[in-house]
Amino acid sequence: MQVLVKKRMVYVFAFLVLFLAALSYPVAVKAEAGNYYLSMGEYLSGGMRITSLNGKYFAMMQTDGNFVIYQSDTQKALWHTNTYGGNYTSYRAMMQTDGNFVVYGIKNGAMTALWNAGTHVYGSGTYRLELGDDSVLRVKKNGNTVWNSPNAPINSSGWSYMFREPKMAKKISSPYGWRTLNGQREFHKGIDIVHKKYLEIQNNYPVYPVNTGTIKHSSYYGDAGYMVALATDDGKMVRYCHLQNNLQTTVGSYVYKNNLLGYVGNTGGNDYPYHLHFDVNTAGTYDGSQLDSTNTINPVDLFPNVVWD
Repeated sequence: MQVLVKKRMVYVFAFLVLFLAALSYPVAVKAEAGNYYLSMGEYLSGGMRITSLNGKYFAMMQTDGNFVIYQSDTQKALWHTNTYGGNYTSYRAMMQTDGNFVVYGIKNGAMTALWNAGTHVYGSGTYRLELGDDSVLRVKKNGNTVWNSPNAPINSSGWSYMFREPKMAKKISSPYGWRTLNGQREFHKGIDIVHKKYLEIQNNYPVYPVNTGTIKHSSYYGDAGYMVALATDDGKMVRYCHLQNNLQTTVGSYVYKNNLLGYVGNTGGNDYPYHLHFDVNTAGTYDGSQLDSTNTINPVDLFPNVVWD
């Protein structure tokens, strides 16, 4: 009798160990239409996808390591994590139990984080990753959005929008081109972005890189105020001007699209309170330091499917 009881106890203990191990081990999600979200601990391996409820979009962990949102009928890529390539044997896109959505490269059993949404800082709660019927990917905590993919298709260079907050609007208060400012005619080398209701952008609106690259300037610079200049990997120089003084970058550092640059402010000489001046220069020799530069392009052209209010 005692032997039988001991055997049962061993079986119960073994079952509990296996059960707890199963709970802690991430679960792959089936690639099927209608499965539009990942719960905490679930992941997509290479070739697997989730599909929006309306079937118009799907998000896929590709075998080349890139996590991509596609339009279903045209197979057009709308956004991606820019993580393709690399010396890894497999890849995984995972909604972690700490609230962070991460793309991993895997080799010899070791997992290396290649990209993340940065949502682990939001603390404990119930998280999941959802693909909406509007093509936007969202990390939600207790039903509230804490991160979303830029609501703009990528182009061949992988550019993405610089604001991540879903409430951030896209009103251009001063477009690219000739304008009259303080009674003087001048050529505006970039665009000024404010709230779409034409109200002030509030403090602490985070600004992110439009592409990966190296920081060339991160300081106060005349009329530009606090400015971050980024040399992108595709040979452009982009500047973010009038930021707050708590810049989040250092000169020479390499940044990814999920790295915070700074916050929208009203420093330097500008004609609207709390707006972002954003300009793009295509000259490979331009270092971002000159306030009046040539070889600029209209930044709006980089985001062809963004509806500017």
